[in-house]
Amino acid sequence: MVKQYLWVEGQGIENYHVGDLLLNRFLVKSSKVLLDTRPEQSIEAQIFDPASVQPYLKLFPYCPHIPQPYCVLYLEEKQSHQEVLLLDQAPIGKCDLSTEENLELSHRYAQPLELAWKGASALRQINWLWQIAQLWQPLAEQKVSSSLLQPNLIRVESSLVRLLELRQDREATPSLAELGQMWQQWLPTANNAIKSALSSLCLQMIEGQIQKIDQLINILDEFLQQSAIAHKFTFTVAAQTDQGLTRQSNEDTYYVTDRETFSNLPLTIVCDGMGGHAGGEVASSVAVEAIAQHLQGVNIASENTTSLVIKLHEGIYKANDLINQSNNQDHRRDYQRMGTTIVMALACPPKMYIANIGDSRAYLINRSGCYQVTTDDNMGCRLVRLGMSFYRDSFSHSNSAQLIQALGVSSSKVLHPRIRQFVIDEDCIFLLCSDGLSDNNRVEEYWETEILPVLAGEIDLTVASRRLIDLANHLNGHDNVTVSLVYCQVS
Repeated sequence: MVKQYLWVEGQGIENYHVGDLLLNRFLVKSSKVLLDTRPEQSIEAQIFDPASVQPYLKLFPYCPHIPQPYCVLYLEEKQSHQEVLLLDQAPIGKCDLSTEENLELSHRYAQPLELAWKGASALRQINWLWQIAQLWQPLAEQKVSSSLLQPNLIRVESSLVRLLELRQDREATPSLAELGQMWQQWLPTANNAIKSALSSLCLQMIEGQIQKIDQLINILDEFLQQSAIAHKFTFTVAAQTDQGLTRQSNEDTYYVTDRETFSNLPLTIVCDGMGGHAGGEVASSVAVEAIAQHLQGVNIASENTTSLVIKLHEGIYKANDLINQSNNQDHRRDYQRMGTTIVMALACPPKMYIANIGDSRAYLINRSGCYQVTTDDNMGCRLVRLGMSFYRDSFSHSNSAQLIQALGVSSSKVLHPRIRQFVIDEDCIFLLCSDGLSDNNRVEEYWETEILPVLAGEIDLTVASRRLIDLANHLNGHDNVTVSLVYCQVS
């Protein structure tokens, strides 16, 4: 089992000692960290305060930046009678545990951004600020943007910015001027290559010349492009698919770009078809061909962020329309309609663009950890996004795995693809896969043994993809399985 270290939001745990076992389940590791010793067992239905928990649930699509509620713990021992919220996927680091406990977190390097800031490359420093800016509007909508103004809550794990917990805004909504004032404190140890430009940016924010978050993000995008000039980006892709041990056909399809077509910038797509042998195979193939063809005419290197996102949307809508039209022409209804999930990755240095619909997933793997960076389009995740259920509780619903959207089953007018951007400032791997691999948390269980060795130069990327296929067949085995690995190297 993947060990569930949980961050404690609230007071009361400090009254216990390291090694105490709460409710015969939660082991105290420090005053702010518990370990669930029985993560495979369900927890009783949660009764929670909507005001404090809703922001986490509504921000669920912004994983891995935002932790998620795991359960509410009612402390009744020692006359405490307090409630604390336990958060999963929080950036718990070695600074939060004793020396002995650090052995179990050997791959985790979460540390306060202020601590990691000094000595970081210009590209990484801008990347961290860019991520904070990206989170500003979603957090403001949930009235928790003040969380981004408290340095003690902002952690980094290699390239990723992650928050320990969320704090409610007080009476007034925080301003970009306040954000500029916080960033200004980091100027003395900013990388010399960006110190002058960053100083000017902070001054503009403080003086109110930059009042809209989109304006700030556009400026930081320009800084990213300028900082990336000093780096060389190399991409290697390995993809494989397998029918699996029980299926009579393979409804999965994958695509890896021709290097010459895209000027050495990779596009890779994984689709998991639905609708049986005559439908699923067709839908996934049509989707892959339509999107690849649409993007072939795009000069990716010359596109800005906005236009590239538009092109990705257009390709997805084109694929959806083709499959949808075929369904209509064949008079397919309801569950007879063929469709497909899709997850795709497009590299345009210094960014990787990830798009998905359905429950095929993308993961980011670096030396600090393995992070799921897509959200499944199923009923369980929908309940979380609506603020109605904790993520782990959502699995108890009978239809939690039922997809709520896929390519080809309805009009593009009601299709909502999600496109995310990740700045590449270090060697890392993006794993795209169908649920034949991701089911039962196989990626989370085996990334250290099967994917991390690629970053260490111990195994070849193609070997790693084959081993993942074999692992999926051996431990899951109930479905087709497709894997695409994108190895990003930065020098």
